[in-house]
Amino acid sequence: MEIPTKQNPIKKIIIYFLIIFGVIITGTYIFQLEVEKEEKTEEKEIDKKEKIVCLDTNLPEKFQTEIEKLEVDMEVGYKGEECSVIIERNTKDISEYERMWTEMFALVTKYNSELKNISSENLEQAVKEGKFEEKELIWDSETEKFLKTRFEMGVGYPKYTQERIKEKVMDEESIAIVPFEKVKPEYKVVSVSDRTPLDEDINELAYRLSDSFYISEGENSVREKVKKQLEENLSKGKYKPEKISNIVITGTSKIGTGEQHSVLKEKGHEHILGSVADILKEADIAHISNKTSILQNCPQEDSNNLCSPIETIELLNYANIDIVGMTGNHIVDYGGEEFRNTLDLYTENDIKYFGAGRTLQDAHRPRILELGNIKIAFLGYTNTPPEIYWSNENRGGNTTISESILERDIARAKENADYIFVEMHLEEQQEEYAKTAIDQGADIVTGVYSKNKGDIEYYEDGIIFYELGNFLASQDNGMIINHIFYKDNYLVYNVVDTYVSDNIQVSIE
Repeated sequence: MEIPTKQNPIKKIIIYFLIIFGVIITGTYIFQLEVEKEEKTEEKEIDKKEKIVCLDTNLPEKFQTEIEKLEVDMEVGYKGEECSVIIERNTKDISEYERMWTEMFALVTKYNSELKNISSENLEQAVKEGKFEEKELIWDSETEKFLKTRFEMGVGYPKYTQERIKEKVMDEESIAIVPFEKVKPEYKVVSVSDRTPLDEDINELAYRLSDSFYISEGENSVREKVKKQLEENLSKGKYKPEKISNIVITGTSKIGTGEQHSVLKEKGHEHILGSVADILKEADIAHISNKTSILQNCPQEDSNNLCSPIETIELLNYANIDIVGMTGNHIVDYGGEEFRNTLDLYTENDIKYFGAGRTLQDAHRPRILELGNIKIAFLGYTNTPPEIYWSNENRGGNTTISESILERDIARAKENADYIFVEMHLEEQQEEYAKTAIDQGADIVTGVYSKNKGDIEYYEDGIIFYELGNFLASQDNGMIINHIFYKDNYLVYNVVDTYVSDNIQVSIE
């Protein structure tokens, strides 16, 4: 017979407690695992969402290339709720976007076209029809993508290479829309509602041919990576108006001679310069070619011997003239001493001179001015009598010309300059010497001999302005050439036609 054992109630309680505790611990662990699983799932969903970068279909292909380098999910043409970052081109609603940068396009035609301005409305109609005033309006494939976003049209017309665009503009006088940095010296930039990218104070967004790139607002790590990647690698084409610079070249002047003498004395230099004063004052480099020496007491009785009165210096300083060409045939009319005194006056007033000198070496030495990060060399020559005014081994005076002299002087200038401007006051062989100068490496050749305006010729890699006519004189008309540089490269030029009014004031036609 078995004797029943007596159970220990304390032990029983402990066992029950351990069982219950184990269940709680196990349940808590399982619950924690489920929570962590859900959190990881949510993180993956969030991570996936943040990695979707959506691109406008009209963005250049280089945008896709840069995004692919970041190894993030990318959709082209998709703008759904899952887009963490959206890249747009010329979006209409910019309230939820940040503008990264703006590039520019330009409306261009042949350099001698009379077309100067077109309204934004007429431009839009021209893009729609592919022509303006019976002239074909053309562009390349990348420009077409821009036009789709800016005008919501521009599909279906032929697209050309930049080389073919240049041919059609020059040969057929077509009108073209081109990227601003692809504007060529052979082109004339046409204003759109009185705005062009050549205007340093242009309202970028108001200009109809501006091209802006946007990124959606918001804060996430992917957005910052995308923005940094795009700005560092694609914004080289960013429009920078502060990188526009210019050189203003004028025709022949005889400051204070003839009828201008009394007007300068009575009404002052501000009256003489008239509406062209601002063109000179605002230029980065302003040039005048003055044919005469400056005298403290300049007589006007002798019409064969010319001089400029001492007030000429005030005029030059008022107009912010940086450099004076001295290739004219009257610079030594009042002798060598007055000629040298004139050189002293220029030097004392921080005005460079070229085309003449105190010695033969000084006359042939290029004068170099800085324009942004580049250097511009100026050389000047004459073959106009009297020969006793020409510099030689024994005296100073004008710089004379020959093929060998051009070859030597331009070679020296190229050692220290990025661009070379040559002024010529030639009685004969003008075309021959102008082309020789270009062959030797000059970029711009300007004629200042005749009082009449001459032709413009594109020769090899240079431009020849055969005659600019009169500038500061008592009569006749002329041209001011505004040479425009962008990002330290020669871009294009503008012609400003001038005339001398009846009250002896230079005015713009």
